[in-house]
Amino acid sequence: MPGRAGVLNPIEVTGAPPGRDISFLFGFNAAPPAGVPGCPGVFVDMDNPRVLGTAMADAGGKASFSAQVGPSAVGKTIRLQPGAQVSCQVSNVVVHTFP
Repeated sequence: MPGRAGVLNPIEVTGAPPGRDISFLFGFNAAPPAGVPGCPGVFVDMDNPRVLGTAMADAGGKASFSAQVGPSAVGKTIRLQPGAQVSCQVSNVVVHTFP
């Protein structure tokens, strides 16, 4: 989960392709889904995705980083979806409203 507004939040993904850069994408709207550049037929479940951060997956497929979320995010809903562009893989989307 992305966590709480106003603090530094750790974000982690497991099951990623080992040794690959993972991009943590975020957006605020669900539709229409956006295509992943260079990956025909692969979409993320959000409109106008932006990269929140990146991390390299370790040998076990775990990638993590931390992101500061401002206090103005209270009550806002974010969509977060990690993906490995090199292998054209994306995970499920996480929808979270900041408390």
